[in-house]
This record gives sequence, C-alpha cells and structure tokens, in this order.
Amino acid sequence: MNKNTSKVVPNQVKYEKELIEKIKKSNWNPTESFAWARLTKKFGPKISTEELLSLAQVLAKELNLELTREFKRRKVMLIYWFDQQNEDFWKFLEQNVAVLDKEGNIIDKTKD
Repeated sequence: MNKNTSKVVPNQVKYEKELIEKIKKSNWNPTESFAWARLTKKFGPKISTEELLSLAQVLAKELNLELTREFKRRKVMLIYWFDQQNEDFWKFLEQNVAVLDKEGNIIDKTKD
C-alpha cells in the first residue's frame, strides 16, 4: 500500500463519522424527512437500499450531482442525500425517471 492510499482511507472514515455525527446532532429523522415522504409516496414504503442507491446513481449522473462514498454505504445516508436536493431535482425525478419492477412494470404508487 502506498503512502497516499493509507492517508485517504482514514480521512474518508473521519469525514464519514463527522458527517453522521452532524446529522445526529441536527435531530434529522429519515422517516420524517421530506425525501422519505416523497420517495415512499412514489415507490412505496419498502424501497430498498439497493433501489435507492441505483436511483441516486442515475440521478447524480444525469444531473451532474456529487454522490460520494459516504452516501452510498447506508440507507439513512442515501435518504439524507435525497433530502438535500432542490425542487428542480424532484421535478426531474417525477417527470423523467421510471423505476421498473422485476417484471418490467413501472413502479409508481402515485398512480395506484
């Protein structure tokens, strides 16, 4: 392992711990967040970490947003990432993104 690599990992871990601590101190609750309400309204309450990550990766690429390692690792952090996005992000998601189930059907609970 080279010197640069060994320094990056501790810094990432430190940053992640600080970010999580900041979120905890803010009394932010993922299940009471704006993002969770919007995501579960559209995709249902059982949306998985893998589904959220896939959705976040597509949206980050399409909208040129940063989705760092810290947000990719935990469901609560993904919800926080979604919660930090602006109204233009949510309009794009609503108007341009379709999520399909295993059978190829569009998942959109707002149409049920």
